[in-house]
Amino acid sequence: EHLRCVCAALALAVAVTWVGAAGLCALEGDAELEAMGHTAAMQARLRAELAPETYHDLVAGGWWTEVAPESGAGRAWSMVDWASAKRPLLFAFTLSSTVGYGNAPLRTDAGRLFATLFSAIAI
Repeated sequence: EHLRCVCAALALAVAVTWVGAAGLCALEGDAELEAMGHTAAMQARLRAELAPETYHDLVAGGWWTEVAPESGAGRAWSMVDWASAKRPLLFAFTLSSTVGYGNAPLRTDAGRLFATLFSAIAI
């Protein structure tokens, strides 16, 4: 009986996290793509204006994250594949578990409202 309750609670937590991540993707996906475009343009400008060693030092030192489709950092919020779903799932999990790393800024008012309501329900 106890094991069944634990499994049900775990399944509910996973389902809530997926629903939250899907909602955030729907509301934040376009804004994230726009922000990635600005970031990619800034990255290209820095790569062109800085000496290659300086640019490499910025990336190696953690001051700059490469925006590339093959890295998790360069993907918009989406639930299409695992690489792009990791960010919204992590955000929804940290929000619902009250850990709240704050590693992904919400860019739209609708996304912020959804996150507020989601956290109130999930917690």
